[in-house]
Amino acid sequence: MSESKTNPAADSERKGEIWCYTDCLSYAPGETVAFHISCKQPSYSIEIARLGAKREVVWERRESSGEWHGIPEKANETGCDWPLSFTMEIPTDWRSGYYQIVVRADGVEGRWRESEHFFVLRSANPGRDSKILFVLSTNTYLAYNSWGGGSLYSSKSVFDFHAQKANRASILRPFEPGLLSKFPGAPRTAFAPGQKPGMMEQQGRPYRPFSIEAQVDYWTVASGFAGRWEEIFVKWLEENEYSVDYATQYDLDRDPELLEPYQLYLSVGHDEYWSWQERDVLEGWIDRGGRLAMFSGNSVFWQVRFEDDGKTMVCYKYDAPQQDPVIGTAEEKYATTLWSSRTINRPENRLTGVSMTRGGYARTGMTVPRGAGGYTIYRSDHWAFEGTGLEYGDVLGSEEGIVGYENDGCAFAFRDGLPYPTGEDGSPIDMEILAMAPASLGERLDRGYTNLLLGESDLALAAREVLGEDTPENRNRLRHGNAMIVSFCSGLGKVFNSGGTEWAYGIKGGNPFVERITHNVLRKFLQ
Repeated sequence: MSESKTNPAADSERKGEIWCYTDCLSYAPGETVAFHISCKQPSYSIEIARLGAKREVVWERRESSGEWHGIPEKANETGCDWPLSFTMEIPTDWRSGYYQIVVRADGVEGRWRESEHFFVLRSANPGRDSKILFVLSTNTYLAYNSWGGGSLYSSKSVFDFHAQKANRASILRPFEPGLLSKFPGAPRTAFAPGQKPGMMEQQGRPYRPFSIEAQVDYWTVASGFAGRWEEIFVKWLEENEYSVDYATQYDLDRDPELLEPYQLYLSVGHDEYWSWQERDVLEGWIDRGGRLAMFSGNSVFWQVRFEDDGKTMVCYKYDAPQQDPVIGTAEEKYATTLWSSRTINRPENRLTGVSMTRGGYARTGMTVPRGAGGYTIYRSDHWAFEGTGLEYGDVLGSEEGIVGYENDGCAFAFRDGLPYPTGEDGSPIDMEILAMAPASLGERLDRGYTNLLLGESDLALAAREVLGEDTPENRNRLRHGNAMIVSFCSGLGKVFNSGGTEWAYGIKGGNPFVERITHNVLRKFLQ
């Protein structure tokens, strides 16, 4: 990894530096994993562990063939092209799941002597032992991975959040430290429950001080598995004896029949990036009777596409969509911009019920900085709330802050005190809005705030792409959003959406209402 503004460690401190990547991010039992490892020490060890209800080490090896390989320019976009280190055939009796790869250089100490990679193991017998397919948000992992030059968001600078953005993300490279697993002491993406600014005080950036002190890329906090949304949910599922199979998002591109053996598709955390093929596969499956449970936020927000046989994910973000070479061609529908944009005209609401264009941030910077952190219940008689005792007006999950960071909502109107979707943004007109909480796509620029986290860049983007022009009037049309819990039928299938990234923290905190609702959804959709 090249030296960067956020990683000024001297060469002497990195004499044990070691990195690893594999040729794919998903395999089936019996397939062969190709490891590519670069190490400054002559020997190293490798450990593979399955992360589920507990961490289980399943394979270890010691190598005496350590060799350092250079980091190509723009490795983040084109990959490393390191030589093959060795291969491993996956035993046929390994269970489906997330497998953590840890490589350690021998004979040295310090943070650079160890790094992490992963792969997802699909089931040897899809759907035989489980009707739940948990599809990890691996497209989001790739988007936020800045190793080798930068992410889709920026260079590794913690000061210039939208500088030197990459338009491509290769899987043939390691992952940035702190992305796949949270570093000890790393905060959440939203401020902790109960942490609110006082009168006329300003809320800062929750992760920035930590990222500077720990010398990690600012953006690593927003994705990854271990210690975050997905691992929390996986542990809870397996501890509660749900049988679950696992896959990556690209598996839907690779195998359009992937979902056929399953009854329930599960998405958790931060599921932001989707390809056209992935949406086609999921939507067709739901129409034929599949059930989608989304406990995620900012979901299906950006379209991406894959090139190089799935080795490269392409996305032109923010002001870059017009640079996408498919614009103005017969392939324009695959342009990598917002799904809700007029260019694509396939709003994510049609799949998920809600969109971040009508939701936004909460308890992040100065977006709803003093919010309750929970949902206000509107339709307490819905089956999702059975056995909870929740009533109209109750607040759900504020103790754990399940409304925070990124949230999705829809255009709606009140009738007789209850919210109903208007359908103008693509949301199903017969969708039930079960609960809501305020959110916003941007921080106010007229309040005299300094050192803002978000400003109005996302508001400007949504105004331009969704409403056709970035004007003050259009920004204000989208400024006042809401996080929403929604439920609806689609074709022969059903969809439940918790509307935000932070639901898993209600599970982690043992909130009995959140746990019961989660059980209700899973059991209903497995009937």
